[in-house]
Amino acid sequence: MNNMKKVIKMKIIDDRRTIIKHNELIEMPYKLSLQEQRLLLIVASLIEKGDTKFQEYHLNIKDLNEILGTKSKNNYSEMRTISRQLMTRVIEYDDGENHYQLHWVNKCKYVNNKGYLVIELGNDVQKYFLQLKEKFTKFTLKYVLRLRSTYSIRLYEMLKQYERIAKRRISVEDLKKKIWIKDGQYPNYSNFKIKVLQQAQREINETTDINFTFSERKQGRKVVEIVFHIKSNNILLEEDKAELLLSDNYNYEHYNKLINYFCLTPNQAQEIIDKYPQKHIDETLKYIEEK
Repeated sequence: MNNMKKVIKMKIIDDRRTIIKHNELIEMPYKLSLQEQRLLLIVASLIEKGDTKFQEYHLNIKDLNEILGTKSKNNYSEMRTISRQLMTRVIEYDDGENHYQLHWVNKCKYVNNKGYLVIELGNDVQKYFLQLKEKFTKFTLKYVLRLRSTYSIRLYEMLKQYERIAKRRISVEDLKKKIWIKDGQYPNYSNFKIKVLQQAQREINETTDINFTFSERKQGRKVVEIVFHIKSNNILLEEDKAELLLSDNYNYEHYNKLINYFCLTPNQAQEIIDKYPQKHIDETLKYIEEK
């Protein structure tokens, strides 16, 4: 049996790639900085549908610095700080019998003479990313990279999970726990509402493929529960569709068929167009249509 890892090299980060995460992971409380979140999501976008294990992911450090918005003049110094801290981060959860602590990352390595960061994700978190058949959420990398706080990213994932249902109810206490707001932080609900909820609402509604409003349920004078109302951001999706029209790999006929005949999302359709030769797509579509 071949246990060698494939090497996945990404010189230029493609923010149109998709990320698939198990819903259990989305619901878990964990602490990550904004840059750690972004780095993990970029790596997760490199996972292929058929992968049965994590690979070695090689990322161009200069490109990473541009995407993450790091300000250091030394391409390596701030990235080393981010990756060093990421190596210490864990996911913690209880299954009723045991308490688990899982590392996000097994190893980070810098290839100094080639300007690459090599990341290996932790083996114990494979079940949350690989071979997912149900209870997962899919989203596009570019939308989470546009968000400017770790709370906005966590809330986006939690609401994206419920997009088809269009509503999500959650207690204030549970929401704070999931997005890692500790006891004593934002004890006043009005501050939490302004600094976290409304800030995330502006970012998500203006820059991603969903938007939301929310209402509050009170016990006496205290807000105890939030009801999120979620829908697709059709205006932004149309803008993204127009952007696809200008891309080098755009093929309107294929794109139209994949969406209208096979009920794929715009991002799924473009991903297929980017990945496969036109001849292969033509033959596959023809075969399916004749069946």
